[in-house]
Amino acid sequence: MRRGGTDVSISAPENPSGIRTLQVDYNVVSPAYFETVGIPVVRGRAFTDRDREEAPAVAIVNEQWARSFWPGEDPLGKRFEMAKQRRTVEVVGVVRDGKFRSYRASIDPCFYLPLAQKYSGNMNLEVRTVGNPLELATAVRREVQALDRDFPVSQILTLKSYREAALGQERVAARLLSGLGALALALAAIGIYGVMSFSVAQRSREVGIRIALGARTSAVLRMVLVLGLALTLTGLAVGLAAAGAMTRFIASLLYGVSPTDPWTFAAISPVLTAATLTACYIPARRAAKVDPTQALRNE
Repeated sequence: MRRGGTDVSISAPENPSGIRTLQVDYNVVSPAYFETVGIPVVRGRAFTDRDREEAPAVAIVNEQWARSFWPGEDPLGKRFEMAKQRRTVEVVGVVRDGKFRSYRASIDPCFYLPLAQKYSGNMNLEVRTVGNPLELATAVRREVQALDRDFPVSQILTLKSYREAALGQERVAARLLSGLGALALALAAIGIYGVMSFSVAQRSREVGIRIALGARTSAVLRMVLVLGLALTLTGLAVGLAAAGAMTRFIASLLYGVSPTDPWTFAAISPVLTAATLTACYIPARRAAKVDPTQALRNE
């Protein structure tokens, strides 16, 4: 596999000249490439051993190419010219869209050429395995050396490691923000605990009177927890509104998750609620054990 970019000329009847030239990405691949990396062919065919140098020049395009340049038309059999090489190729297949240069890049039109029709000595070898891919690294090197002893094998990477390296910056940012979020949650819980403890201390006379009049422990617990829950719901409403307003600032740090992902917001609410109720439970238990005589005497 070899990545690159080139100018192509595509028939465009809507233009006065009838032709438009633009810069697009392309790959040079062998016949088994799409099957190896798991890119399905959705229309037409993949490359075969018949696509040799002396055979008609062919290409395979992605779905975005077909939508952009031939909307509503059958792309199979269409032709375009590689402008710099003055070479016209015929589209024989369409493959599923995917990221081409990076995970953050948009899905742009791109096409593929068969290796036998555009040879390049600078290629990547893709190997599909079962189990741990690195266990076959030695065997792959040995097979390459058997074909050409002087051919260098510079680096062997798994697609997983390549993907993780490409998302390294995002992973570091996610870990940092997760740590700061956990710290903020802990500080918020400590703050709520302090507020509830102070509130219970201020209302010790009221609690003592309630107990003296026959209030049960469960009723006192419920009273304090309801107060804490009211604070929690108010904080959640304000926090979720602020988070929604800040989504555009964190969009650049996310991949595979939208800034307004509903599952993320749905998971946050019970976590914050549980942390708040946990912080309220200790003051609530303390209030339920108030000695009414002692509370009234202190007042």
